[in-house]
Amino acid sequence: MILVQSLLQQLNGNRFRIILYIVIVGISLQSCVFLEDLFAEKSKKERTGDREEKEDVTVKEMDWEDKTDEDEVVTEYPDESSFEGRSVNILFALPFQDKRADRTTSFYVGFKMAAEQYSGSRDYKVSSFDIDDLSKSTGSMETLIKPENADLIVGPYSSTDVNRVIGYAKNFHIPFVSPWNTSTTIDLYEEYIQLNTGLNAHLEEMAEFARNQFGSERSLILAERKDSRLVDIIKKEEPLIESYFTSSNPRDEIEDITNILESKDIRTVILPNWRSADESYLISLLSALNAARGNRLLSVLALGTWMNNDNVSFDQFDGLNFHFTSSRFLDEVSPKVQRLDEKYFQKYKYFASEEVYYGYDIFYLLTGLIDQYGIDWIQNIENSDCRDCFFKYDMIKGEYEGQPYIFNDHVNIVSFRNFQYSRAN
Repeated sequence: MILVQSLLQQLNGNRFRIILYIVIVGISLQSCVFLEDLFAEKSKKERTGDREEKEDVTVKEMDWEDKTDEDEVVTEYPDESSFEGRSVNILFALPFQDKRADRTTSFYVGFKMAAEQYSGSRDYKVSSFDIDDLSKSTGSMETLIKPENADLIVGPYSSTDVNRVIGYAKNFHIPFVSPWNTSTTIDLYEEYIQLNTGLNAHLEEMAEFARNQFGSERSLILAERKDSRLVDIIKKEEPLIESYFTSSNPRDEIEDITNILESKDIRTVILPNWRSADESYLISLLSALNAARGNRLLSVLALGTWMNNDNVSFDQFDGLNFHFTSSRFLDEVSPKVQRLDEKYFQKYKYFASEEVYYGYDIFYLLTGLIDQYGIDWIQNIENSDCRDCFFKYDMIKGEYEGQPYIFNDHVNIVSFRNFQYSRAN
């Protein structure tokens, strides 16, 4: 049996590393998950912190930043026509050293926490490397991103890095899972999986929610003219929704907004602006809307970028019932969430971030499909039903400007009431 435990240690103030402690015990199991770092030097390092002492164990430590000879990575090439009789190779290519290190490291820790609990019927080999180091090492990416090394890749953050990896993965049709990137500049292909929901999906979900709540005819979009493209996306989904373009200071247009609300009997207002630079505009718009509504109670739909914004006091607008879109909503009062948070706190002495739960989900989402469908898992991805996941996923095979790809279409609508967020759809 191979038990994998991870220890998160802070390095140099804002850098993190993962050290894997692999404890080997003389018991044979039907399945296992083995995690390794391809560029890890097999040298022993001093452990820090108070750890439980174990007898008769072998400890193998691996550091993100150490490197290994490429020639040692692959020695035998297995049959790739099926997963039977061999491990499924999962390759991580993430930025572990830049400004996103905290997020990506937490994501990977969550993935490994799920792997430690895996009790399925297959063997998985999970390898990781830092995308920056890999990009700087001539020939490394070309050597590693091949079917004999990777049955699927969990990819990096930035569009440049994603496209760099795709440049090799696409040629071999290796499935590529992108946890964060939603850019339209990605070189899409049939096996590319965008897990983070894009802006269009959020806008379309707002339109659908408004229609289901009070009807499209009683819904209104308020936006600046520069966001006309976003307004068009909403109206394409629900053509009967009214729209009104304000100036940069909506407080000057309270009377006009009042007339629209009264004449159309508006009950739901959609705010499609999303940029952090629009903060002053949003505050002005909410003030104008609150003044224009009179005694009318309004449901206000805003994009998830404004959730938990420290500079916008949503609670001061008591007559506005706020809802937000969310790609991944974590119900913190759920016993399941609290159990993982407690386990994480016991291990690392601080609370789990959303990315820990996200990484946990990705393990069960992927292994659930592979366990059920084998080598044909990606052909059946639309049938995914991850009951062990914390977030919801609705996988769709679609295309963008003629390029096929797979994307997650699920968007949560989250209500804000009594200083608490809760799922509304």
